[in-house]
Amino acid sequence: MDVNLQAMIFEFVGGLGIFLLGIKYLGEGLQKTAGDRLQSILDKTTSNPFMGVLAGIFVTILLQTSTGTTVLTIGLVNAGFMTLRQSIGVIMGGKYWYNNDCFYYWYRDKRICLANSSSRSTYAIFLKK
Repeated sequence: MDVNLQAMIFEFVGGLGIFLLGIKYLGEGLQKTAGDRLQSILDKTTSNPFMGVLAGIFVTILLQTSTGTTVLTIGLVNAGFMTLRQSIGVIMGGKYWYNNDCFYYWYRDKRICLANSSSRSTYAIFLKK
């Protein structure tokens, strides 16, 4: 197995640079288009850590990816729409939902979990009541 270390380092640094540049442009674009209205909405929805967690869960449900929620939150912090304290709750909510989005329902006195995304496969788990 031949590993070209120099090429691997350049690809890593180049990919990281493109990622950071994308976050910068995301923040600038949000700042230009949304302005004060988005900041007031974010202040209301992430006013305390619990509300931030709920907002993170909601955004992760909409995006279907906790990584997208994290990148979006980093862009909002970078643009000055959110503080670091507000972003921690949102990111925690996104990671919580990613690990625990098991939809339960009762069927003949058994609790069934459908579509747990931690394994990214659909299955059913029968649990005791």
